[in-house]
Amino acid sequence: IARDVSGFWPAGKSVAEVPDTEENRRADISGRWCFDGANITDLMTPDKAREQKAREIEAWRNIQENANYVFAFNGRNWDYGKATQERLSLSVQMAKANKLPDGFIWTDADNNDIPMTSGELINLSDAIDQAMFTKGLQIHMRQRQ
Repeated sequence: IARDVSGFWPAGKSVAEVPDTEENRRADISGRWCFDGANITDLMTPDKAREQKAREIEAWRNIQENANYVFAFNGRNWDYGKATQERLSLSVQMAKANKLPDGFIWTDADNNDIPMTSGELINLSDAIDQAMFTKGLQIHMRQRQ
């Protein structure tokens, strides 16, 4: 931890030299507190606290919703998440149109190439959609706590 705090104060403002003690090292430099010469005031209003917490929750939710997960289906581990759905969508379109090439494979979460028929790929896609829905609901319920 740097002990030079002069960069926290603009030109013309004072910097107090204080002893290097455990108590002084706990000093708050967040800008949340104000000292007017007589009183220390907490500048965090309830509205500011709610706004800050809402931003934290939104950031957490966005990370969770964009993460990749693994679930078990038909005896194998499979990736799922928005990126998986995006990669899978064109292949599923081809499967629904019966245009998958012979020997088509999809790679499972353990990096095994698994031969797939059109029906098997569509079933996997449906299972991924269900896993995504379940995870999304879990994220939503956790966010609302």
